[in-house]
Amino acid sequence: MQAYEHLIGNPRAKKLLTALADQGLNSRLLIFYGIDGVGKTSFAKRFAQVLLSRGASTEQQAKIEGDSHPDLVHLEVEGKGEVYSMATIKRFIEDQSLPPFEAGCKVYLFHDAEAMLTAHYNALLKTIEEPSDTSVIIFVMNEIDRIIPTIRSRAIEIPFYPIEEELLAPYFEKEWGLKEAEAKRIAVACDGSLALAREMLDQSHQEVMDQIASLIKQTYIRNWPYVYEALEVLESQKVSPNTIFSSLAYWFRDMHLVRAKGDLDLLYYRGYVSDLKQCLLSKVPSLDMVDQMISNALLGVQRHGKLSRSTEYALLKLVP
Repeated sequence: MQAYEHLIGNPRAKKLLTALADQGLNSRLLIFYGIDGVGKTSFAKRFAQVLLSRGASTEQQAKIEGDSHPDLVHLEVEGKGEVYSMATIKRFIEDQSLPPFEAGCKVYLFHDAEAMLTAHYNALLKTIEEPSDTSVIIFVMNEIDRIIPTIRSRAIEIPFYPIEEELLAPYFEKEWGLKEAEAKRIAVACDGSLALAREMLDQSHQEVMDQIASLIKQTYIRNWPYVYEALEVLESQKVSPNTIFSSLAYWFRDMHLVRAKGDLDLLYYRGYVSDLKQCLLSKVPSLDMVDQMISNALLGVQRHGKLSRSTEYALLKLVP
């Protein structure tokens, strides 16, 4: 596990990857999966470095650590598209049949592997079934269910989980220079995701929070012209659905915290205590209901692509 000591969280993944490197791979395909910001890509790169380092010279080791080794191949969506191109898949199939340049193996790291279509997986199937002895293939993705069963059944699955809150707060203090109270607040609010934590500290995220807070307040007083205009503005700004819906969910989570007279330093919307209290005069949806409505809204965006409509749906369901 020493190779992964500098990476935060996911001790089970550390043990599994250490064992795989030591004992050998019974499959040439590994799938690293879990939510954004829990270390999948960092762990995948480190695992690749461990494999490539065997017998490496000092010069080769410098390339490995500098992420410039010719036998580590990064594959990702190209250009403005949202899916892999078939040309990328064909280049990989051809390349993996060739011997490594310097190391004992080649490692192919597919970023955002859920961006592959069924046609891509089908094209890869023969290569996955009969891989080169010198190739290791790693898929990094959020949702493993996107992979067709015939591919998944041939893979080693490495699940990644949200990073524990008790690890995050001291990490934020030491690595990011946050003060104790701020580190604790972010650790509680980020749902175990470093990506969300970074987003929360960004000024543009604060602006989105302010927009969401105003949107919710105006929904409570039934100011529909403002609500509909604000929804269109959010959509035009190309703010990610995850950012909008997580900010929406945290408003209702904060309402519960205020009602329970909890530690106000843990509020996501710390500057809106009076507004949260005002909203408490109305019925407060349960957190289970909030989670369900947010999940439904995200599904709606995936199905019809209209963010403003899905956000409106969530608001009308959650605001009495």
